[in-house]
Amino acid sequence: MDDDIVLTTAQINELFVLRETRDLDILQPSYCGQHSLISHKITKQIPGAILHYTNFIEVTAPLFSKEALHKCMTIYDPQLCGYGIDLLFMWHLGTDKRDKYAVIDQIPCINPPTRPRKIDQLQPLPIRRKIWFGIQKRLGTNPWRFIPL
Repeated sequence: MDDDIVLTTAQINELFVLRETRDLDILQPSYCGQHSLISHKITKQIPGAILHYTNFIEVTAPLFSKEALHKCMTIYDPQLCGYGIDLLFMWHLGTDKRDKYAVIDQIPCINPPTRPRKIDQLQPLPIRRKIWFGIQKRLGTNPWRFIPL
């Protein structure tokens, strides 16, 4: 989870409960619209909903089942720094699953739109993209072909 995500301990504990009771491979809290950086519309909170299923979970705050995490670590490349990790994991786990990935609307968090971004200080975006596209080519995959639900 990103180090600047605003989420309480009670909310984190509830995410673990929901992951278990709903038998999800991966979930993430939803993002409160007006105070959060939202890179993908599918991650925005739907007021009044408990959760919504998707075929995409963003890398910012995922919670994996033990089995899904183990499977993802068999393909993870430590050169990756943020960019492309979510696409790699979703591709590897299978984007055709309709009830295994969910954005949890009843547990919203804040993803502060801070500038400059710490990840850019760690590794500039052009370098992150170059690494991702190299790994994507090496694996012979095209995760970009799926569109998040």
